[in-house]
Order: sequence, then structure tokens, then C-alpha cells
Amino acid sequence: MTAAARLVAAGVAALAGFGVTAVFAVLLAASVVAVGWGWWLTRRELASTPSSAPGLVAVLLRSNGTLAAFIALTNVDVLLARNFLTEHDSGGYALAATFARGMCWVTQFLALLVVPRMQRTDAARSLLVACGLVVALGMSVLALVSVSPRLWIEVAGGSSYVEFAPLVLWCVALGTAWSLAQVWLFAEMGGSSTAMGLLTWAVLAGECVAVAVWWHDSPEQILGVALVGALVIAATGLVRALLSHREVRLDERSVVAATDGPRT
Repeated sequence: MTAAARLVAAGVAALAGFGVTAVFAVLLAASVVAVGWGWWLTRRELASTPSSAPGLVAVLLRSNGTLAAFIALTNVDVLLARNFLTEHDSGGYALAATFARGMCWVTQFLALLVVPRMQRTDAARSLLVACGLVVALGMSVLALVSVSPRLWIEVAGGSSYVEFAPLVLWCVALGTAWSLAQVWLFAEMGGSSTAMGLLTWAVLAGECVAVAVWWHDSPEQILGVALVGALVIAATGLVRALLSHREVRLDERSVVAATDGPRT
């Protein structure tokens, strides 16, 4: 419903020739539709849940804080580019970075499928499978775009920004790293930890400082900082999942060993 509402809003804006303010207005309307649909789907659960339910506010704060961290992670680079680069360079960067965000949209269904599986004993395995699929999709998109990056940049933004075609490939790589981070962060929303969310906020602060102080002279520098930050989050999530998967396997072996003795 979220995707359909935004697609309809984009179509209406394009056909009507809306300006920036009107575009944001129709996107806001699309979001309200999605929220209303979510409320309708959960109306029985909401009606039967007392407002004083213990921990409900804490859960909402934790999950929304993690989601906010991911939204900031996938948008702060464009804001930094707008602030430090020339108008032309920042426009080219924003256009190329759309391919990075596109990777997140394409793979978001995998992250969403992970959330309800976090309460299972094989949660770590589900995470690893989801990440494997994200990498496979990322490599497929990279192979497709690498055939003619110039064509893709022209289709997306015309001929004014063809010089940024090589940046598209790196943006697909950035989007794949963001997609991996998305899996870890959405998984955390389905659990009870805040570690990955806090790490993401720390990485965001580091990105802002790194760009503001040192690397802000070109689109490539800003993209490099964003890519390093995304890889830090993705690698940390992978290590945590591998360690969790190993602990589960050790526990399973312990159970087998304990129940495999002689019977009387």
C-alpha cells in the first residue's frame, strides 16, 4: 500500500506538472493513506490493547529510533553534497545517489520479511539468508548497470549529468551496503536490542564530521565516506549474526549430546 500510494502520487504530480511544494503535499497525502491502511489492518489488536500496556511506549521509541537512524543514513549524504558541492556537482551526485536508494527500495521486502522471524530460534540463519539474497540482487543490478552507465544516467536525468555516469556503479555498491544495513536494522526492530541503531547514529555523526572537516571537495569523496560508513554497519551486523548463529548451533549440539546417552 505504501508503494502503491507513492506511485499514484508521483503519477498525479507528473501529469499535473506540480512544483516542489505540491509534490511534497501529494507525497504527504500518500503517507496518510498508508498510515490509515495500517491502522485499519490492526484495528482489532489496537482496540484490545490497553493504553497502559507495559513496555508499549518503549517498544515504539526503540523501533522508531532505529528506523529514523536508517532514514538518516540513506539521506545525509545528499544533504552534505548540497551543502559543500557546487550546484551542478550536487545535482549530479543527487541523481547518481538515486540508484543507491533504489537498491534499498528493491530489497526492502527482504528486510521486512526478517522482522517477524526474529523471535524464532533460527533468526540468525534467516538473517544470513536475507543478506545473501541482498548481495545477489546487488550484484545483478551492478552487472546490468555496468553495461551502459551513461544510458542509465541519461534515462534518469537527461544529458546534463552524463559526466556522473561512472558514479552510478559506486552508488549501486553503496545501495547494496545500505540494503545490508537495512536488514540488520529492521531485524533489530523485531527484537529487543538497540545496538545497531546506536551504532548507525554514531556512524552518521562520524560521516558528518569527516565530510565537514576533510572530504568535501568532490562527489567521489562524499560518496566514499558514505560507503565506508555503510560498510561499517553492514560488517558489524554480519559479525553479530555469525556469532549468534554459532551460539545457536553450539546450543543445539549440547542438547543432542545431553539426550544421546544410554537409555534405561
